[in-house]
Amino acid sequence: LRAEAYPLPTQNLPQKSLPIADTPQRSTTSIQKRDQYQQSNDQGSIVDKKYKNFQDFVKRADKLKLPRGWKITHHEQLTEVVKEDESLSIPAFQIFINSNTDLSINLRCYGWLLPKESPIMKEIDSLNDIYLSDYIQVLESYHLCKGINLVEFQKAHHVTHHVIPKKFKFEETLGSNPLHQDEFKRSQKCHILLKNKEICSECSKFEMKLRFEIGQKRKVSETPASNFAPLSVTSKERVVLTLKATRQENKKLKAENDRLTKQLQEALHKNSVDVQEDLSDDLMKIFDGVPQENITPFMRLFWTEQMKYIRCTNKKQLRYHPAIIKYCLNICAKSSAAYKQLKLDLENGTGVLVLPSQRTLRQYRNYVKPEHGFNPQITKDLAEMTAGFSSADKYVSIVIDEMKVQEDLVWDRSSGELIGFLDLGNESMNESTITDREKLASHVMVFLVKSIKNKLSFSFANFATDGASAAQIHLLFWKCVAILEISCQLKVICTVSDGASTNRKFIKMNKGVDDEKCTDVTYRTKNLYASDRYIYFIADPPHLIKTARNALWKSGNDISGRYMWNN
Repeated sequence: LRAEAYPLPTQNLPQKSLPIADTPQRSTTSIQKRDQYQQSNDQGSIVDKKYKNFQDFVKRADKLKLPRGWKITHHEQLTEVVKEDESLSIPAFQIFINSNTDLSINLRCYGWLLPKESPIMKEIDSLNDIYLSDYIQVLESYHLCKGINLVEFQKAHHVTHHVIPKKFKFEETLGSNPLHQDEFKRSQKCHILLKNKEICSECSKFEMKLRFEIGQKRKVSETPASNFAPLSVTSKERVVLTLKATRQENKKLKAENDRLTKQLQEALHKNSVDVQEDLSDDLMKIFDGVPQENITPFMRLFWTEQMKYIRCTNKKQLRYHPAIIKYCLNICAKSSAAYKQLKLDLENGTGVLVLPSQRTLRQYRNYVKPEHGFNPQITKDLAEMTAGFSSADKYVSIVIDEMKVQEDLVWDRSSGELIGFLDLGNESMNESTITDREKLASHVMVFLVKSIKNKLSFSFANFATDGASAAQIHLLFWKCVAILEISCQLKVICTVSDGASTNRKFIKMNKGVDDEKCTDVTYRTKNLYASDRYIYFIADPPHLIKTARNALWKSGNDISGRYMWNN
């Protein structure tokens, strides 16, 4: 084995009786001083300052003979060298030499302070390297940048207007531009003074960018605006183009519509068969030949009225039977599109029956102005309708149901109000039970009055809600009972509702009013407006069956962990 590969212990090795002391290291201070002195001499030989200091510059500048138009002015901490131009109102050049700096130069050309990136400022930034007279000669060899040359100039944040005003001479300004000045558009980083080029690199670069933006804007302005573009930010040119395109499209559609209408009218004129009076009489004879037991009274009335309407030549003289009006209202309420298909339209050749227009039906439908809450006019109509009822016919039930509607606002032209907000029909009730009055209604709750014995089914009141609470239902229900019992002389014996949580809570709110003091289930309550009768709470059976079906179907699956059976 080689001994060099392993470290050897040195702790207990024998030592010399007289160890040799370490030689002290030689100091390098003298060597560093010599290098610094030599370096300073070398720099002094390379850099030859033209002026010793600012005072030397001021003393020698006063003795200097400046070229024509140049003058020098001394201030307390500053020296300004200016070249005046007889035709301009501002100096052509202003050279500032500050006493606090090492004769550094700040230069203004026609009022524009040159940036440090300007070629002349990069070439000469102080008077340490050049005499003032030589700097003036170099400065006069540069020429002015012409700036951005664009006819269609657009507003931009990084473009500055450089204005060089001229002195006013009356004999030279007659017939010329009233603004006697030179104006340039420049980039904020413009170099101002150039030697070989006409435009500096900053202005040239920005001009290319502006040309691209103008081209893009011109391309956009030549295309019509979208139908959903806001007018506040859309240019007038694009709006005009959109209007022209829309007019052309409407013109084509109108021409196409006229062509199809003409073809349809020609086909109707060629293929249609007019129903004469004798033919209508034949139809009546055929109708009379049908067994009477197969014809209902309304069917006979309907076809008799149709024959009368067909014979009428002046449509303004038509008077529709009340039963026909009621029948048409029912059809239109179920489907206005189906009603439009049934109604005869001779101009378009559609329809098969002579029926009232939808505008006529709207007037009948809005005879009583619709509104939320308990309408006095509807209460009066119900009272008149049930005035002739017998004592047994006056037993009624209140059906409470709530349906989902689309949230929206509708303007009522007659009253000028916006309809669609939450509304319980009573201002004091709205203030006490609705927290957000500006919220749109998402549900409509309806109180339907149904007779126990006869076919009476009357929509008594409706309320705009977002899912009525139990407290709201409680207040409205007892108000409804009061109106029916007192104003309409009807006898409320039960109320029917689905098994929603709010309805169940409403039923529990009536607990304790019954004489039997029900403990487990609240199924009735004493009628507060007829102490000899009770009002029974009935859950809607179809809704309960549907709830049971859904519970059985979900039982034991991943959605619900409850089991509705034991095996």
